[in-house]
Amino acid sequence: MRLMEANGENGIQEQSHERRLTFLYATQTGNAQDLAESLARHAIRQHFETQCLSIGDYSPVQPPSTVVLTLDGSH
Repeated sequence: MRLMEANGENGIQEQSHERRLTFLYATQTGNAQDLAESLARHAIRQHFETQCLSIGDYSPVQPPSTVVLTLDGSH
C-alpha cells in the first residue's frame, strides 16, 4: 500500500489527510494503472489521502472513512 502525493516516485510521495480514497486498478496494458495514478494525483490536490493499488494487493479492511474506487480496462 502506498500513500501518495504529487512530487515523489513517479510524481508521488507520502502525505496524510483526514479524507481517504483508495484507487484499485486491474490492467494488462497499464492504462487502468495510469488512469488510477492520475486520478490519485488529482485527489491529492483536493486534499485527500490516497492509495493506489493493484486489485490483487488490496486488503478489504480499510478505515471506515475510506472510499474505494475500482478501475479496470476492457476491450
